Amino acid sequence: MLHSITSQMGKGKTLLMSLYALEYSKQYKNNMIYANYSLDLKNFIYTPYLFLPFSKLQNCLLLIDDIYALQNLSSFVSVVVNMSRKMDIHILVSAQRRTMIIPLIRSLGNMYEVEYDKELDILVVKEYQDSINFEEKDIRFFGIKNAVKTVKDIYNTNEIVKFATKTAIKKEILKYSKNKEDLELNVAIFTKSETKSTKLVKELSDFL
Repeated sequence: MLHSITSQMGKGKTLLMSLYALEYSKQYKNNMIYANYSLDLKNFIYTPYLFLPFSKLQNCLLLIDDIYALQNLSSFVSVVVNMSRKMDIHILVSAQRRTMIIPLIRSLGNMYEVEYDKELDILVVKEYQDSINFEEKDIRFFGIKNAVKTVKDIYNTNEIVKFATKTAIKKEILKYSKNKEDLELNVAIFTKSETKSTKLVKELSDFL
């Protein structure tokens, strides 16, 4: 299951993702939730640069806030999308514009546009069931009442994103690499350069 969420900055993308995460945590209490922003939920793992324990990645929720900011978007998508089909991984991605969501992702699930009404605390959601053609007949609207009130205790809208230094990247890769396969996949997500990839895998292998 893979869905996309778009809207301008501050209009409710992360809010919808957090509402989904809250419901997911209630329904699947033993499943892990991974995200590149912080959530105060049981079984939640914060992975700011979206490195993942691929060899153990199944029956989980993956939240990718601002997908276009990923270091190596194409590599990440090809790995995770292929895995999601076989391992019951729920994936939500967000971006500020539709064009930032690559066709592969749009073709695999619905797309949502959101608009938050602060006065009423309602998140208005426009759902495109045909995420490629965006035809009017395939659109439905719904609202989520008490949106911020529902999730205000589980995430911080003013969270400051960590700066991706080389040292921080290496530490995160090792943190989520349980074996050589994980290491190679996470390094591939970080860099497209075969030379850099080979060098980094060799450097980090000694720490597994």
